[in-house]
Amino acid sequence: GFTQNLEKHNEMLRDFHKTCHEAIEEFKEKRGLKADRLMASCRGDECCTFLIGGKGDEDEVLALELAIYLKEKWKVSDFCKKNWQASATGLIPQVDLRIGIGTGEVALDNDVWTGANTPEGIAISEAKRIEGLADEAKETLIVVKWDIKETCLKAKVPVKFGEAVRLKGKGIPAFHDIPLYPVLTYERWKDIQAEVTPAPKTVDELFARATALSRSGDFASAIPLFTDVLKTRKNMPDAWEWRG
Repeated sequence: GFTQNLEKHNEMLRDFHKTCHEAIEEFKEKRGLKADRLMASCRGDECCTFLIGGKGDEDEVLALELAIYLKEKWKVSDFCKKNWQASATGLIPQVDLRIGIGTGEVALDNDVWTGANTPEGIAISEAKRIEGLADEAKETLIVVKWDIKETCLKAKVPVKFGEAVRLKGKGIPAFHDIPLYPVLTYERWKDIQAEVTPAPKTVDELFARATALSRSGDFASAIPLFTDVLKTRKNMPDAWEWRG
């Protein structure tokens, strides 16, 4: 964003908001979620979503799948298509979404601007702090709060987590010891990706399919696709790194 003029910067933000809105509305429709089950809003370069009222482990699993759905819709957005063209030069890195998933009570407050009830309070702040540590999940850039990890393990959700990292950042006291867990792989990732882009038609979509296979833990299927990408884009650093 710092390299763009104001008009281009706003165009990028509008595309981000449009991508998030379309992805979340599609996800709600496909999963049969009503408006009061999934609330969302965008401000600047942040998208904040809330799943409310699920039973058992329902919301935890839905949150993980929504995160993946958002990332896959992001990869086929206009912004990412332009970013892929730029990253093909080797001078600009491929951009991916960082996502943090937290839990807790959601307080609703009346928004004086719209007159509607909106989620407020510590839940938003904590989720933002969790998102700030998403680089700890190098391959997926998704980090979850400890109780989501515990819920997924008890429900035998096919997800693999990395080693715990401590929540830290602006507004988090040093004595708070809240563990977060990077998401390494999730078996259903490739299925969710197939919902968004059924069949790769371009090198970029082939790269997206290969990363989805990797993130699902299917490395044996991913490696030949990265090899195919490199036949066309020999100097694509991200493809070399993923293949390695």
